[in-house]
Amino acid sequence: MGRNLKLRVVAEDVETQQQLAFLQANECDEAQEYYFSRPVLPKQFAKLLEIGVAHSLQHSVQH
Repeated sequence: MGRNLKLRVVAEDVETQQQLAFLQANECDEAQEYYFSRPVLPKQFAKLLEIGVAHSLQHSVQH
């Protein structure tokens, strides 16, 4: 419906790769929630912006 109204579609509460794959297959514009990052404090968020979220996710998976 959002697409028909020429709106960007944003999905919330994405927590798994399967949910993300479904949204990508159905042309969802953006997604957010725990799959990408748990809530972080402002200083941690600034660090994510500095080093990049992908780097941070790789680091957290290794430890």
